[in-house]
Amino acid sequence: MDILDVYAWISASKDKLLECFVDNAYFSKSKWMLKLRCKNTGTPYLIVQPGARINLSHTEPSSKTIDNFTRLLRSRLRDSRIIEVTMPRWERIIEFEVEKHGEKTRNIVELLPRGLWVVTDPDYKIIYANKLAEYRDREIKPRLPYMPPPSKGVSPSDNSLAASLLQGKDLVRALVFNWGLPGHIAEEIIYRGGLFSRKNDNPKTLASSDVEALISSYKQLANEASRGKGYLVLQEENPQLFTAYYPVLFKEEYGFEVKELESIDEAIDIYFTRLELSLELAEKQS
Repeated sequence: MDILDVYAWISASKDKLLECFVDNAYFSKSKWMLKLRCKNTGTPYLIVQPGARINLSHTEPSSKTIDNFTRLLRSRLRDSRIIEVTMPRWERIIEFEVEKHGEKTRNIVELLPRGLWVVTDPDYKIIYANKLAEYRDREIKPRLPYMPPPSKGVSPSDNSLAASLLQGKDLVRALVFNWGLPGHIAEEIIYRGGLFSRKNDNPKTLASSDVEALISSYKQLANEASRGKGYLVLQEENPQLFTAYYPVLFKEEYGFEVKELESIDEAIDIYFTRLELSLELAEKQS
């Protein structure tokens, strides 16, 4: 999931999750699943795959098991109520808080590379994580305070967008490295801003109106993402990518088929279900 997927998911799912209860926790392959009990959406699974995705699904998993982290989740989360869901900053990090018998527990899901699911107390002291680790800039170990990874994202409302854009070597890399966006979003912004033929130009050669056009396109994408819809980019009916905005570039410039879905959850679910099936098939054939 990229930053706009995360923003879209929070926009669409926060109200659905509030007041849901956690019935149980399971592990399946590379993901954990919380079986929820919700008033308006029945009994979906909250699927958490650190470093990759978080989404709601009504699809029954093909296999369910438990591991050490699942046991911790069951002890801390089973029969708890979800009371808060946030995106603490403009980064691929989602936090949800649960309450059980008056005791609150924070869950921090990092969808960045080397992603983690960190469980903490209300004061952000680490209880456990799916992976205990020591990095150059932080440690993820029990009883230590949780420290988030360094932030690289720049939100569409940030006043530094224009200045940081001008520091890039070319338009695409400026949006990737200075705005913290993946390549496909960077190119979509440039395409919508009418500057696709100049995507390899030095940003310093842009007129101020061009810079404003890029910032406006970024804001437009974020606005579309806030609606919570999902889109699949298809090639011969096979999903190549999912997005939280209508991918004009892939449709008009690259000729891919685009399928609109009711929610970002549905797009994520279809994409990863197909991906898992293809990986299973590849393993059987090897």
